[in-house]
Amino acid sequence: MKNFLKPTTLLEIIEHSVKEPVLVFKHSLTCPISAGAYIRMNHGIEKKLIKYPVYIVVVQEKRELSNEIEQILNITHESPQIILIKNKQAIYDASHSDIQVNNIPLK
Repeated sequence: MKNFLKPTTLLEIIEHSVKEPVLVFKHSLTCPISAGAYIRMNHGIEKKLIKYPVYIVVVQEKRELSNEIEQILNITHESPQIILIKNKQAIYDASHSDIQVNNIPLK
């Protein structure tokens, strides 16, 4: 998973979603549910089950960015949470135990 390096990256990622869908994973370092979701996401990436670029936002380190995602994409904040962005719009999101690789839309 790629980490957001700077706040302006969000707009670049959203713009990139016009070319191909992008998945954002909001992760909490202190939550056991988030740890499980992190393991599932990494497994999906390693097994090439996830076909999209995946970007991670550690909410304790990037709270401002997490808030920006909520505002720009009009998504209620959850943690852990995955958000699939396509054509500059959030087209799918899931949180907590609902984060399952096989539930992520493939197209």
